[in-house]
Amino acid sequence: MLHKIMLALMLMLPRSCYAGPEAPVTPPPPPSYPWANGPPKSADFFPIAVWYQNPIAKLGGRYATVAEAVKGENMNIILGTAGSNGGGTPWPERFGSDDGELAAVKKHDIYLIGAVTTPYDAVAPAPDSVASILALIAKQHADSSFIGYNIGDEPLCDSTSMPPQMRINMVPTAVAGMTAKDPTRPVLDNFVFWPLIPQFPGTEACHADQVAAANALGIVSFDLYAMTLPWYAAILKTGGSDFISVPNDALFLQGLTVQALFDNIPPGKPMWPFVESGTDNFGSSGSVSFMAASVAAGSTTLTSNYDWTRFTRSWIGLTVTGPGIPKGAKIAAVTDAAHAVFDKAATATGEKVTVTIGGGGGAHNNNCVVSVNLCVVQGNEMRATSEEVNASVWMTIIAGAHGIQYFCHDSTDNSYCLGGQGTPGALAVQANLTHVNGNVLKFARVLNARTLGMCSLRRINSAIKQVTSGQWFTSESCHNGTVTLTTSDVAVPGRVLVKAGPDATYVLAQSDVRAANGATFGFTIAGLAGKTATVVYDSNDHYRTAHSQLGATHALDAAGKFSDQIGAFGSSYQVKIYRIG
Repeated sequence: MLHKIMLALMLMLPRSCYAGPEAPVTPPPPPSYPWANGPPKSADFFPIAVWYQNPIAKLGGRYATVAEAVKGENMNIILGTAGSNGGGTPWPERFGSDDGELAAVKKHDIYLIGAVTTPYDAVAPAPDSVASILALIAKQHADSSFIGYNIGDEPLCDSTSMPPQMRINMVPTAVAGMTAKDPTRPVLDNFVFWPLIPQFPGTEACHADQVAAANALGIVSFDLYAMTLPWYAAILKTGGSDFISVPNDALFLQGLTVQALFDNIPPGKPMWPFVESGTDNFGSSGSVSFMAASVAAGSTTLTSNYDWTRFTRSWIGLTVTGPGIPKGAKIAAVTDAAHAVFDKAATATGEKVTVTIGGGGGAHNNNCVVSVNLCVVQGNEMRATSEEVNASVWMTIIAGAHGIQYFCHDSTDNSYCLGGQGTPGALAVQANLTHVNGNVLKFARVLNARTLGMCSLRRINSAIKQVTSGQWFTSESCHNGTVTLTTSDVAVPGRVLVKAGPDATYVLAQSDVRAANGATFGFTIAGLAGKTATVVYDSNDHYRTAHSQLGATHALDAAGKFSDQIGAFGSSYQVKIYRIG
């Protein structure tokens, strides 16, 4: 399936371009949570969910169980759980009864949303019917702990996804069916990244159905994982990898997709996108380990026929398999960007055949080289770094999302981002997410406050339904609501969100490209002339301490403008939050 998707996507050739000032976009209203037993309405609650984890599953690291780890990492929702026997068995395991999953959720003061697939047409005495779930809730006195139903993942025009999924045109019917049985809780389903690429294989023929599904759902989301999934940069021409150790620069696609999904849903519809967590996304980062190449009988030269990638020293020692290549062949040397030498002569000639690259040290023996955290065929990252995870979270929020979700699965451990079985990598991811989520919750009241303005210097034109050079553009300035944002360098865009916080006005800002020196961004906030902006959060304070500007102050002039440098010292996608008072 991935091969077919990749080949189809390779035909698309969009490029970003520079344009004049962006047309204003109305700041979104606060999210609507009208359900009696839905997500908490407290100003101190900001949704931070983790996907498909069993609350009672045992861990081997800092925390004993998944529920304990979720609470300890400052997450507050488990979205989807399987039965305790695993293997896709339904939850609850029996009609009106489970093995303690809901009790564990309640005990740790977190929340649960359905199972991975909650059949909308299941009836009693089916264990996973709404009647069964409601009976279990009543037995556990857990009305406030169970806050929604999940009816699947990534529905397509003619879906064959796992777990078994309904087609996209069935989603409104499923939502109506679930709501009829329990109108007190929202219904969720997660999308692929069709808002960014409307003609993604599996969705291009049913764009109207995708929009209808998004409108029907109570809470919408998508998963993208721009740094780790392998096809975006090559398809969307957002490269930057040196194919040695530096990955493609594709993180900005996360913010663009948030914008694009907003363009397809009603104002106030809650959106909780998935963000990078620091895993290899269940091995997806290494899923495109194949490329077109040529060999000649008796030769040890491999000639690349793929104009995206290039051979570098990071390829040395990787395995090569394909027509005419002896079993166990490894790359021994690199002649130039298009030619590598392997250690066993080819037994047959192959012109533009598909060869597979492996041996990088990952769990699935793919092309991702663990030592440099790079998947060399496409130039994507194996796992997002801690700083990039933080940037992905804040980018999603600054683009206007009302919550975030993590996909915790790694090819080595399904609970990797929760510390899993205590491996160093999993514990590092756990520590980072604890830090990131703690900061998000620290600003929950600000994030839940009324939006005064928001805009991005990099915008997507969702009216264009085919990928073209005009699908997104970059400008020197943008204006929306009370805020105007400018950059000193059009090649270094940024984004801004202005909130009417409970005690002051808050400005959340981020640079939006990988750039060594960043840019000077100008912020003009209507009605705040003569005030002082104080940096109350700087991502550098944790990730690049020597360059932290936490506590720095900036005076707003008579026009309500102040300027600050963001993204310098290699702090790409740096985030700053200013309190203006």
